Amino acid sequence: MKTRKHRRRRCARAIVVDLGWSRTNWSRTAIAWSDAKSGRVKVDLLGPDDWIEDWIKDLLLPGGVVGLDIPLEGCDTLGKGASFRPVDRAMIKAGIPLLPAVRAGSFGQEVATRVRETVPDCRVVEVYPYAVLRVLWSLYRAGEDRPIKSIRSSEWATLLHERVWGHKPPSYKRARDRKGMIKSLKSIVGILEGSPYGRALDDLSDEPFSLMKRTELVRMTDAVDALLGLIAIDEQVRCSPNAKVFSVPGHDGAIVGLADTWLWGRWSKIVRELAVEKPRLKK
Repeated sequence: MKTRKHRRRRCARAIVVDLGWSRTNWSRTAIAWSDAKSGRVKVDLLGPDDWIEDWIKDLLLPGGVVGLDIPLEGCDTLGKGASFRPVDRAMIKAGIPLLPAVRAGSFGQEVATRVRETVPDCRVVEVYPYAVLRVLWSLYRAGEDRPIKSIRSSEWATLLHERVWGHKPPSYKRARDRKGMIKSLKSIVGILEGSPYGRALDDLSDEPFSLMKRTELVRMTDAVDALLGLIAIDEQVRCSPNAKVFSVPGHDGAIVGLADTWLWGRWSKIVRELAVEKPRLKK
């Protein structure tokens, strides 16, 4: 698979990095960013010799935001039977599954520290692409052919509800075989069409999914994740009321995502329940 590498120039107010959760998985890194002037979105697949902080230094404008798709805070208290942070448990209760944060260990914080040392005036946040996808997919199931466009309208707050939220997106990263991965990827990419994020994926490679090997398809899922995360960070940079910071008061861990009135009300109820929940006794 031949992919393009875009020219690196300082133009972005928002960047998202999708990376593996360990030092041994460095080759699974993708980076997406938005041009602050033109609005054009770009995404690149990084190689094992590419350093995340070097790319961010070349791309990010002063005061820009960097989203990392990895747990950043709250992992130091995990272990001994505790695999999820309170914010993770709240996500699961809301219908947004995720991997145990304990697997990331201190790696996310290490990457964030390197980024801050290289670009001191940036803001580093945690983002979870699948949580963004859950919202976009639910909007799509609600009849919105262009869900990204709809989140920027004042009417989208009335679209989400329990029934459409129950339809989960296809398993584009964990499909059983190549054929299933192609089908799932096409469905996911379909909700990005007609937007700068969909065009960024088109610019990455001329080859259709049907001609890609499974390993190449996996790399395309990394690019999709970076773009999904960028949607949430872009909305936050625009100060959109639909860009939310998911967190549990009194506990470390905060994830930037999207939510309308219905989903935010659901989240707030879950957070209140967790706040009064009795702490679990350690065995």
